[in-house]
Amino acid sequence: MPLDSVLAELGVASNTEIKGEPEELPPPAPVLPEDADFLLDEYRARVGKLNSTEALRDAKQRIGQDLLRDHLLTAVGCCQVTGLRVHELLRVSHIRRWANSTDEQRLSLANVLLLAPHLDALFDRGFVTFDDDGSLVFSSLLDTQSQQCLGLASGRLKPSRYTEVS
Repeated sequence: MPLDSVLAELGVASNTEIKGEPEELPPPAPVLPEDADFLLDEYRARVGKLNSTEALRDAKQRIGQDLLRDHLLTAVGCCQVTGLRVHELLRVSHIRRWANSTDEQRLSLANVLLLAPHLDALFDRGFVTFDDDGSLVFSSLLDTQSQQCLGLASGRLKPSRYTEVS
């Protein structure tokens, strides 16, 4: 059955009535305060006098990362390389590894990037990194064809005030 006939049976005049007009991109995200230590203060207020950002349960679980992610989604709102804005897919990627960081570094906005899942995996496993001007730097283990398949051949980190490790 042709699409127009199906739409007519549903009482929809045209395909554009279903899709609607394209959405405009949201306005730029608000800038967070200069003092990014507010996340650590909020974390401490939330969990009391625990002396670490990890708790021992059946397995170690990262505590406080949800706060960090929520603030990054507000401040940056998209993957800092691809511009992907599907928040459910975006991941917080630590520049200085979580295991090698203090609580302050773990919750520092200066120590994280908001990345699409494939970039998070590539960055976490050392297949890509970023130079000082934000350009992607590829490991020799990631050949040119793989870079192109991943859509990364000309990638650049989007400017963000939270990209320098302190």
